[in-house]
Amino acid sequence: MADYNYALALSPKERKEQEIELPEKPVQRQYVVVDTTPEGLIDALKINRRGLLIAREELLGWISDFGRYNRSGEVQNMLSSWSEKFFKVTRKGAGSSTIEKPFIPIFGGIQPGKLSDLAKDGRAHDGFMQRFIFAYPDQVLKQDYNEDFLGDQYQSYYNDYILRLLSTSGYRNPVLLSDEAKQHYKKFFNENTKLVNEESCEYTRAVYQKLEIIVLRISLILHVSNHVYDGQ
Repeated sequence: MADYNYALALSPKERKEQEIELPEKPVQRQYVVVDTTPEGLIDALKINRRGLLIAREELLGWISDFGRYNRSGEVQNMLSSWSEKFFKVTRKGAGSSTIEKPFIPIFGGIQPGKLSDLAKDGRAHDGFMQRFIFAYPDQVLKQDYNEDFLGDQYQSYYNDYILRLLSTSGYRNPVLLSDEAKQHYKKFFNENTKLVNEESCEYTRAVYQKLEIIVLRISLILHVSNHVYDGQ
């Protein structure tokens, strides 16, 4: 990037005198975005086909951004991308752009008292909320002051882990359940099916049904993480 900026700052005459050609502008590969437009999101996905994490400290801020720039159907795009269906954005005066099999995980926080706001505008009925995994401790007490901290070596371990993860090929190879894992999943599936059939609340039924997919995705994350960590 430094070489590009240096060449860009020169006049055509100076580049000719120094025998420098203006190189192609470097492309920044993003892995995490905080605030972006639908167009910016799809542009980033074109560069990084592995996927893109949307990380927001407050999830309601992300929800509030829907429709801020245009009526782009962002909720429907998020619903589709969860199932790896194509992600499409129509640009004003420039046609539409499509990403096949997008991977767009969402991570963020929300105060329990604001969950009802997350459910507004039909999001509790269209499958949007049911796609989230909510985690909340039963009881958290404020801790006394302490000076415990993680040593610098843990930061180094984490950096090494991320670099190992990024160095993998990125090809989408299917990972199948082992015979033992399949038996565990079969047991879970049947028990979950019973919960679905016995549940009268439509929202809760939908949550149970999504768990059949979510548990496989969590298992895959753990599987890949373990193999990256042990160098396989």
